[in-house]
Amino acid sequence: MRAGTGLWRALERARTLNLAAAGEPRPVSTGDDGVTRRRVLAALGMAGAGLLLPRTPAWSRAAGRRIVVVGGGLAGLAALRRLRAAGADAILYEARGAVGGRTRSVRGVFAPDHAFDEGGQLVNSDHRDMRALVRAAGLRLIDRRAGARGEEVQIGRDSRKVPEAALAEELRAVAAAITADSDRLDRDYEAVAREIDALSVTAYLDRQGLAAGDARDALEAGIRTEYGLEPVEASALELLFNLPTVDGARFTRLSLSDERWVVDGGAGRVAERLAARMAPAIRLGKRLAGLAVEPGRVRLAFADGEEVLADRAILALPAPLLRELRIEGPLPSPWRALIDEVRLGANEKVIVGYDKAAWRRTLGGDGAIWSSEGFSEAWDAASSQRAADAPGALTYLLGGGQVAAAAGQGTAEVAAAAHRRTAPLLSLPTPNGILRRTRWSEDPLARGSYIGFRPGQLTRFGALLTLEEGGETRASAAGPLLFAGEWLSDAWPGYMNGAVQTGRIAADAALAPVG
Repeated sequence: MRAGTGLWRALERARTLNLAAAGEPRPVSTGDDGVTRRRVLAALGMAGAGLLLPRTPAWSRAAGRRIVVVGGGLAGLAALRRLRAAGADAILYEARGAVGGRTRSVRGVFAPDHAFDEGGQLVNSDHRDMRALVRAAGLRLIDRRAGARGEEVQIGRDSRKVPEAALAEELRAVAAAITADSDRLDRDYEAVAREIDALSVTAYLDRQGLAAGDARDALEAGIRTEYGLEPVEASALELLFNLPTVDGARFTRLSLSDERWVVDGGAGRVAERLAARMAPAIRLGKRLAGLAVEPGRVRLAFADGEEVLADRAILALPAPLLRELRIEGPLPSPWRALIDEVRLGANEKVIVGYDKAAWRRTLGGDGAIWSSEGFSEAWDAASSQRAADAPGALTYLLGGGQVAAAAGQGTAEVAAAAHRRTAPLLSLPTPNGILRRTRWSEDPLARGSYIGFRPGQLTRFGALLTLEEGGETRASAAGPLLFAGEWLSDAWPGYMNGAVQTGRIAADAALAPVG
């Protein structure tokens, strides 16, 4: 998930102004970015909805169990690493010719020592699973805040910069509504979650009377960026998770949801390092075509005709790919509905090269520029240490309907339009003609960017998502099948951390004793 802090900072500032005017305390950090989302999912079906187990499973009782992992992205690799550490008989099958899934790092395109990510890139300070995996891979994180802090710039309807203070003032009414609904959610998670989840972001903003203008444009750009959806497609419940109330107190998530770090050399290096260490247990070019759930086991059929029997199967695949599988045998109807209905959002990166990274004077390493036209957000593409006067590249992120609108346009045309919009505010030089473009929605092994829940889906399917709460975990499980991926994470959907977390929990569930 990529949603810079600028928009949410303005919304948080609006809430703080409201609380100060009412004589109420300022929000404080929760110490846990996903606490409200996790509480809601727990209330929607913690008991009996999935496999509950302690954080450390009884591995020794799983001796002799054969476990198959399907999918070589971060979720699958994290699961395989956990299984192998426990001494399990585990093999990973990946359809592509290389591991990494929706992480893919590229070096040497914009400059010999310049690295960037075409997929997942940013790591938050509270992403414990991902940060631990980076360390385990022998890699390091780069602090995007090293040096001067960057600005978050919103392009207004008049093509000028919108000051954050002005944006916050325009957002005060909707911030007050979100605060009131977050307070109600804290008192009655289940009922209020269902009420708000039934609304789209568009319907919610209309109900609050937020008129068209810079403030509404900013919120809508945030939805396109964070979920890959148009506001009319996204659940309004996601708005409440950004201004949480927990046990009667107002909290801020900005200190943790900071997107402060990138992997040196690119996030794709994590998958590369892990795969190199586990190469004997990884089979590439093996696309799963179908599976049959049989008593006490799973029969997996691959496109090349091979069949494999396993006691447990961890399906670390994006939701759209599960929909393409032939799944025979018993599978609970909620799972069939989830697989049939959930879609990934649409996001696309257009990465534009410049001979000098002039934007760093304004954006620094961690800033961003927001737009309602042509693209949603832009930031420094580098996943490597860069000097201020060195060649570089800007990542222009398209989201929701912007992806479809640009589908018929050439990369140079999309890049030129984005450059024209940002150049006056960032004093950009002429692009040097080096371009890259991702098309994750057209990739037959991805079918989208990351999860975006539509109205009603979070409350309908929340009991199936992976949950970690109060010292226990709930795996996304259906009999001998376990599911993993960012789209199933309780607190970190859309992030690499969500993929790694769900992979870890699925592995523990696969190893846990039955009955």
